[in-house]
Amino acid sequence: KKVPLKAKRWEVKSPRPDVKVYAVEIDCAGSRPATGYCTVPVAASTGKKYPIRVTFDGYGTGIQRVPQHIWYTNEIWLNINAHGYSLEKDKKYYDEFFKSIRSGGKGYAFDPVQNSDPEKAYFRGMALRVMRALEYMKTLPEWDKKNLIVAGGSQGGLQTMWAAALDKDVTEAQPDITWCCDIGKKGEGRLRANFEPQYTDALRYFDAANHAKRVKCKVNCTRAGLGDYTCPPSGLAIVFNNLKAPVTYKWVQGSRHGFVPLKPNQEF
Repeated sequence: KKVPLKAKRWEVKSPRPDVKVYAVEIDCAGSRPATGYCTVPVAASTGKKYPIRVTFDGYGTGIQRVPQHIWYTNEIWLNINAHGYSLEKDKKYYDEFFKSIRSGGKGYAFDPVQNSDPEKAYFRGMALRVMRALEYMKTLPEWDKKNLIVAGGSQGGLQTMWAAALDKDVTEAQPDITWCCDIGKKGEGRLRANFEPQYTDALRYFDAANHAKRVKCKVNCTRAGLGDYTCPPSGLAIVFNNLKAPVTYKWVQGSRHGFVPLKPNQEF
């Protein structure tokens, strides 16, 4: 809250005539701003109001570019990257940036030394950027001030759970195959993930299973894969059990992290 809510926004080329696209950089606590692309229906210029949707991406070091397919034409949509890097830079900039966020010889968020302190864990900056992005979007005059939706898969599902837990104005969360549920997974029947940071006590501050207890809004889990060993179903079940809000879960038999059967058996 000590960091003033200031943002830079500049229009970029849109793939659709009925939607404007903006690059956004929002000042944020921590080491970097929240950055991403925001789409606004052109009809908003007539005074029409729209729901807001903020989405988050999975783990990785891909470069965020101007969206070439606009999925949400009747909503104001912001997709932020997990890292807060500058937008529209050259390859050299991104190569150096992604090299700089490695720690202890490991990929971002995987250094157990860094993760031993919740103030130094990589997830802390990511969570601050999630919160600041929501704060910024709620200032937009085009918002209908009723609907604030958050969504994402895997690491994006983790960020979705943070958003729902930490911002009381979120009205619906749509996490998909949420990452880092029940980190450490100690106990009978709790499946260990094949891709997850080594357990530290500090990581409990960021565990989706713990954040689930704070969620007040509707939760619609769009996929929980029963064959997923990146985001195991035992951890997703603990999240489900910890949610006290209205919740819908789509359990998908045979679904691995990046695979969904053509005709899956589903339980609701």
